[in-house]
Amino acid sequence: MASSLININEATTGELQQLQGIGPKRSTYIIDFRSRVDLIRNTFDLATATGLSIKAAEQLAPRI
Repeated sequence: MASSLININEATTGELQQLQGIGPKRSTYIIDFRSRVDLIRNTFDLATATGLSIKAAEQLAPRI
């Protein structure tokens, strides 16, 4: 369902790709960030993990 929330710290690559702007490459970056660095706790972490701008990461926040 498109309107359901996605747990950014537990989602699979397929689930992450349901988020606008997150494709195969960025979903892999998120999973790699979670395993090598730490959990994603805020929009700055999300932007750092994916290469998105802070603004784009903030736009994803309501979905995660």
